[in-house]
Amino acid sequence: MKIISKVLDINNNGKVTLIPQSEEDMWVLYNNIIKKGDEVQMSICKKLKVENSERIKDKKPVVKIVRVCLTLKIENIDYDSRNQVIFVKGKNVKENKYVYVGCYHSFSIELNNEFCLWKKMGENY
Repeated sequence: MKIISKVLDINNNGKVTLIPQSEEDMWVLYNNIIKKGDEVQMSICKKLKVENSERIKDKKPVVKIVRVCLTLKIENIDYDSRNQVIFVKGKNVKENKYVYVGCYHSFSIELNNEFCLWKKMGENY
């Protein structure tokens, strides 16, 4: 696993930016590192329906694809060992132009894709 950056405060709360590079990395992330209540940030592509007055006659929505950086507070984690993918689901905790705070979203952590993980060390650790 490649660690891009790591920042810890005096309470050992912190943020680490990672790139999983092997099947073993994915397994370790799923079983030992990523937990419910952690926050995960990742850049994803999101499809948006755009209203266009010229398309009213066709009644076909215009779809625009934008890159969005989401930060989710993890509520559910699943692992697909065959495809080496970790699925993360939760509520968005940082508002941006396209996704409001509190909206549920999901994304997948895949091999060789960078993501950030925030951990708050407390009574559960």
